[in-house]
Amino acid sequence: MLVKTLTGHSLWVWSVAIAPDGKTLASSSWDRTIKIWSLETNRELATLTGHSGGAGSVAIAPDGKTLVSGSNDKTIKIWSLETNKELATLTGHSSDVYSVAIAPDGKTLVSGSGDDTINIWSLETKRELATLTVHSEVVSALSGFDGKTFSFWSVAIAPDGKTLVGGSYKTINIWSLETKRELATLTGHSGWVRSVAIAPDGKTLVSGSWDDTINIWQAGLSE
Repeated sequence: MLVKTLTGHSLWVWSVAIAPDGKTLASSSWDRTIKIWSLETNRELATLTGHSGGAGSVAIAPDGKTLVSGSNDKTIKIWSLETNKELATLTGHSSDVYSVAIAPDGKTLVSGSGDDTINIWSLETKRELATLTVHSEVVSALSGFDGKTFSFWSVAIAPDGKTLVGGSYKTINIWSLETKRELATLTGHSGWVRSVAIAPDGKTLVSGSWDDTINIWQAGLSE
């Protein structure tokens, strides 16, 4: 049953995230803003501005104090949910930032971009730790790739914080967050993989694609 419809954004709402305490909702929109809402009163608490492009993704840290947003202005912004102020802007991607995810320990951030990379960042130092790319032989082996880029539209981190998953064109790539080594490439979709999610026990991965399907995958995502 529908409880409430929240209005306030002037363009598409691309992403939503709920704080761990279940009391706060964040939404990111193509109108270049992130809005913070109370899930107790269903009212808008704040509007965060600063991106010069659409905000396509948002994530809240496990402690509920930090918000991260990715934008097609090629940047990632870190915000305080206590003060609703911008804490830092991360630069390093050369194209749209389509997706962001925060590790369970709250110390690591990952971002997927249209520049064919996933970047790993320290949320403590605000510095880039590593850049992950897909092996060129994987790209060339994709039939019907048609010159499309290997943009990472979706990222997720396993509950144990050890494994990273990235969804792109027809494929899902799995890396070790500890060694930064690519562990596997999953194929089965015929279009962009727009969303990925990992079960709490870390044994099941689910992917949603523009090919109109949802795929459920391999027991165990670690090495």
